[in-house]
Amino acid sequence: MSADNEQPEPAPIQILPSELLVHIFSLVTSLDKPNVLDAFVADASGPYTIKVTSRLLPLAAVCKDWRNVAFATPALWSSVSAVRDSYNQEGNAPIHVSRLPPGCPGEHTSLEVYAEVPTLDDTVYKEFFKAHGHQIEELVVRVYDAGYHTMTGDTLLTTVSPRRLKRLVLLGSGILPMTNYTFAERRLFDPAALQLTSLTLHNVPLLPTLHVERCAFLTRFVLAHGYFGSPEALPPVDKVLRILACMPALRETYIEELRFADSSDPSVIPSVVSLPKLRKLRLSSGPAAASLLSRLQLPPSCLVRLETDLLGVGEIQSLVSAVERMTWAPAKVHCVWDGHGWGRGGLQHVSLQVVGPSSDGHGEGGLRVDLYCRTVGGDEDLVQAMRATLSKTPFAGAEEVWLSGTKTGVLLDAVGPVLGEARALHLLNLNSFSTRMAGPLWPPRHAGGDGLDDAEIGGLPRLRTLHVCLRDKHGLSSLAGVLQALAVTGQPIVHLVVSYRLPKDEGLAASDVQEIRTATEAHVQEVTIGEDMYDRHAWWKVVPPDCTALDETHAFWPAWVEGIVQSPSGKLDTLSGRQEVAFGTSD
Repeated sequence: MSADNEQPEPAPIQILPSELLVHIFSLVTSLDKPNVLDAFVADASGPYTIKVTSRLLPLAAVCKDWRNVAFATPALWSSVSAVRDSYNQEGNAPIHVSRLPPGCPGEHTSLEVYAEVPTLDDTVYKEFFKAHGHQIEELVVRVYDAGYHTMTGDTLLTTVSPRRLKRLVLLGSGILPMTNYTFAERRLFDPAALQLTSLTLHNVPLLPTLHVERCAFLTRFVLAHGYFGSPEALPPVDKVLRILACMPALRETYIEELRFADSSDPSVIPSVVSLPKLRKLRLSSGPAAASLLSRLQLPPSCLVRLETDLLGVGEIQSLVSAVERMTWAPAKVHCVWDGHGWGRGGLQHVSLQVVGPSSDGHGEGGLRVDLYCRTVGGDEDLVQAMRATLSKTPFAGAEEVWLSGTKTGVLLDAVGPVLGEARALHLLNLNSFSTRMAGPLWPPRHAGGDGLDDAEIGGLPRLRTLHVCLRDKHGLSSLAGVLQALAVTGQPIVHLVVSYRLPKDEGLAASDVQEIRTATEAHVQEVTIGEDMYDRHAWWKVVPPDCTALDETHAFWPAWVEGIVQSPSGKLDTLSGRQEVAFGTSD
């Protein structure tokens, strides 16, 4: 450094510390990631390391020192080089694989590889995997429609001997939705034991034949299929159960679109499959998914999301049979009826959630059931399904209940089976507490209270805490009425929590608070009023972080919260649902 101007003197760029150069080079490779995986698949199957490392070649040509640093750092090259974002280029070098530059000191280390496979007869494909299969840790294979038709026998990737393979993704691409495929089973690789930790099959109408000793390390399994034109292209429940039985270490599994078992023979289909370490399970859609769930033995800490369409009484019974074996006590229950179809194309939708207790304040395990009316059905069909489901464990006997949505009044009338033991009730998005809108809150006889006996007291005998969201003061008189009726019948609310949007003017805000307190405090022991009450008692603070955190949610595991802003990939971007969920309009 010069003593005159205290400015740093220029230094030759090639003498930068090698650690700094490696960091710079790694940033260069991440500037232009190839679109080899759709974001929603990548999020579900785990973070992948595929990058464009061909950008390093010009840097390695700057000088001998840079070349030595680059080629002596295998981690920089364990990724894809010069991948093109192509679509079904059978006639134009359709197979793209990555390898380390020839002569690179790290060329014998592990590889992450991307391959497009329109046909399995390509010599380059076979020769490369024969030579490098033992190095591959991460493999993404895009199987095109033309390639799927060429698959013969019971093999798919048998030219590979992937002793190091930890993550495998098979993507169907260019497979027409209405093409009639027949579901098939294929043998993956040679009989050698695998060390797979993640397996993703997306839009490929096949299942691998596996053995338990080959999947002892598998912790993540994604099986997602589009509609291929006929149910025969979807995997049957019995075969999915058999493959799950080979995955005792599973922690996450996401399964979409199933059909009923091909066989009911006990020697063919497992009666129960135990997944003792499973934390996340999502099954959709329909009664076949419920049939699969009913045959799984899950730990109390498992979080289960089941999605199904409402088709009839038989499907509802299948749903009830699948979930009633799950139990937590005491439990918290959250019900939403979205009659307007927020972000769902106008579909009628009901969400039923239940979460068990844990020592850290977050639920240890939980269940979410999403019911849709995609084709036929109306309010009565949803009410029937809700009552059948909520009358069984794990929903029945909940100690704390949240009700919300665009039909909160109808929902309150429908969820009677779950309210009998409730000590706390959160009523969001309800504009009036009259006997017509909030009938279950009122005792059968509320005028005067004379002559009432125990048998005539209302249906919520244990309710002690009531949390309501007032959109405006129009609902205040009916709220005071129901509180008075409960107090007269000997069922007073002990603690009333009022979420209310206060005016910005401090004087008006104080006046509104005093008006609410004056109307209600004579009938309860304690009143708490504030705009932040909804956030303080929000359901998203009850469900485990696994259901809401940015790094936990994705398209196959959407956030367990309604009325929020979500990205197309299913990630929870921001909790901005107060307007719709708490203070919106309701039927």
